[in-house]
Amino acid sequence: RWGFAKVYDRCTAANAIDFMREIIGRAPFDILAIRTDQGSEVSKQFTKACLEENILHIRNRVKTPRHNGKVERFHRTVQEECLWYHWHSKLTPEEAQYRLTQFLAFYNFRRHHQGLGMDGRTPNQQLIRWVNINIYKLHVKRNMILYNS
Repeated sequence: RWGFAKVYDRCTAANAIDFMREIIGRAPFDILAIRTDQGSEVSKQFTKACLEENILHIRNRVKTPRHNGKVERFHRTVQEECLWYHWHSKLTPEEAQYRLTQFLAFYNFRRHHQGLGMDGRTPNQQLIRWVNINIYKLHVKRNMILYNS
């Protein structure tokens, strides 16, 4: 349930690949699979980039947004808690990215979640809990740093 987001001016395969690679570099865990819709930005080029990174690319069936329910809910949360109430409509891309980065820090480290299995924990607290339970089964990234909050 870790939240990632980045501001782009267009929805393209190149931007989708850039975003995927940024997530790989920033995530405090390995990315094993990516689930996407059928959008043109997640084309064969995107699938090829996933294969190069040893990531499984799973595509939802057409017109089945419920398969991406957690992502759709995350989009709604960003819109309701970050965009609609806190942003002015004329931000530069740099200002928008700065504010989005601030929100994601709050979302991942301070905002308590009520979703299934979260039990009021932040995503960071949930990650620490999961690692502690599964530590003997894991291949942890070398640069993984867990923050107790």
